[in-house]
Amino acid sequence: MPTANHSSAFSNITNTSVSFGGTSDRLTFINSSSCGVTATGLNQTVSLINDSWMVVQNQSPSMLNVLIQGNDANITVNDMTRNMHFTLVHQGAYTITDNTTGPISGAFITTAHSSIFVMGVTAATLAHNVTSVH
Repeated sequence: MPTANHSSAFSNITNTSVSFGGTSDRLTFINSSSCGVTATGLNQTVSLINDSWMVVQNQSPSMLNVLIQGNDANITVNDMTRNMHFTLVHQGAYTITDNTTGPISGAFITTAHSSIFVMGVTAATLAHNVTSVH
């Protein structure tokens, strides 16, 4: 798995996993699919723009900021440390609901443009960690 230890952007990639170390850096995925990113550094940001089938994991004790822009579909987030913040950029109105039908507990963030599943957290807890920017 490649490691990015500084701000980087990936565009139009498929089937790639990236470990993201470093401090106060941003990793951006644009028009990518079937990729995963594991954040291990400090005060990092992952930006998803028009992506699909992405997995984001935070293994760092510090806050991971996740920016959702454009049309992002089937994004799965595993927040092992319960230390993430989501910013919905130009996504319009959104809802946060508990997963009541699937085998994995978690909550969905649904916007007019994107769908994000956050594993292991309730909608009530997740609501405190979501901001919308219009």
